Amino acid sequence: MPTQVKPRTSTATHPLGLRFEHVLAALFASAIYIFCIHRQLLADPDIWWHLKDAEYLFQHRSFIHRELFTYSVEGSKWMNPEWLSEAVYYLAWRLAGYRGLETTAILMIEALAGGVCLLAWQRTRNVRAALLAGCCFMLFATVSIGPRTQMFGWLCFLTELAVLHAFRQGRDRLWFLPPLFLLWINLHGSWPIGIVFFAVFALCGMRGFERGAIVARAWTPQQLRHMAIIGLLCLFALFVNPYGWRLVVYPLTITTQHALTLGAVQEWQSLDFHSFRGRAVFAMLAGLLFAGALRRRVWELYDVVTLIVASLAAFSYSRFLLLGGAVICPLLAREFVFDMRSVAKKEQPLLNAAIVALAGLFVATHLPSQRELKSQSDAGYPVDAVAWLRQHPQSGEMLNAFDWGGYLIWNQPSVPVYIDTRADVFEDSGILLQYVDTIALRTPIDGIGRGGVGYVLMPVGEPLVRVLRRSTDWTVVYEDRTAAVLIRKSR
Repeated sequence: MPTQVKPRTSTATHPLGLRFEHVLAALFASAIYIFCIHRQLLADPDIWWHLKDAEYLFQHRSFIHRELFTYSVEGSKWMNPEWLSEAVYYLAWRLAGYRGLETTAILMIEALAGGVCLLAWQRTRNVRAALLAGCCFMLFATVSIGPRTQMFGWLCFLTELAVLHAFRQGRDRLWFLPPLFLLWINLHGSWPIGIVFFAVFALCGMRGFERGAIVARAWTPQQLRHMAIIGLLCLFALFVNPYGWRLVVYPLTITTQHALTLGAVQEWQSLDFHSFRGRAVFAMLAGLLFAGALRRRVWELYDVVTLIVASLAAFSYSRFLLLGGAVICPLLAREFVFDMRSVAKKEQPLLNAAIVALAGLFVATHLPSQRELKSQSDAGYPVDAVAWLRQHPQSGEMLNAFDWGGYLIWNQPSVPVYIDTRADVFEDSGILLQYVDTIALRTPIDGIGRGGVGYVLMPVGEPLVRVLRRSTDWTVVYEDRTAAVLIRKSR
């Protein structure tokens, strides 16, 4: 960590208690809100099968242990590592429909940005610097925003980082970590990241030293014993879940047994440095290192190690950009520290209160309508094709597009799908490889399904659709700008 700089913040008080920092915070939250409502958050392909999982939980009062919604892997063993996050989104859906999903997604994004601001404030005690760090974080977050269950996992991670930093500053809140990990494992499978960071935090203080610009402060024996006990309690807490030890080992299989998933799913691809996001992330990391060298800052070993780990993860897999942002942006906040004394002399509490009120009013009155959100949610999905299939049920098994699986599970529950976006589930059974080869025209469609596919529901521009359209064995029975339905002639 860079050497501590004495914070220069205002201590002036005002009758309304609203300072310029409050105005900046309100404008920051409003800016995130505006950013979110102008993106199609509900277009995420995973949310619909998440809702279906949660619906099953609430209707049957039972956790899912076997696959229920696809015929290709029907009855196979399956665990739901995100059941608690799904329950939150499902309750939001039941309470307010599309608006409930949108609002929950926005609140999670606001919470993540606020968490990064808190981490930056812990290091700088400067509100402006913290808010600028939050703005930088949004560049990292754009890859994963939406009604994603992983948002809950990242919120747990930010909470852990705040607890660890507080402990380093002399405020012991480590007792909060065991219940946090108990919650985390039931929310999302990203909890191993938290275990790794806790271990790094403890190990970096095993021995104190100072080598060049890197220092390590040694823990006292009492602190080491305390962290060891907390670490064991965190590990024990992981086993408090509906699936026992199986859910504990589940995340480890993603990187060791699912090479096809890592290669086929976009968010598991490496960061594209030809994109604006990739260049911006690189610029922020380079700026952090350059500023540190220019100002001859001293770095704590823990910050150096976690910066390396987070940067490597973010560069290797786009999914981990939020991890990179959670580590890089609070460190970068050190370079954003402003002198607030000149602002304090010019405070106008009435104007500050008016701006905060206007920001709140804008947010309250600009949530998109149910119709607008449904339109956003339906964009790119076979809405009309599904309506046609309801009126004209087809016999035989269906081959559907990968990204449409969850939508079909939710909107046409009576018809099992071939595949959905749970790539790891289908890779284990070989279905994902079979699907990829068929879509890429490397293998014939006759090998799909248990008894041969009876009809196909695919994007109208899919190469497979063009090939089947020319085949004498298939005919197009429905087509619009989004989707095409083709049936086998001889069934």
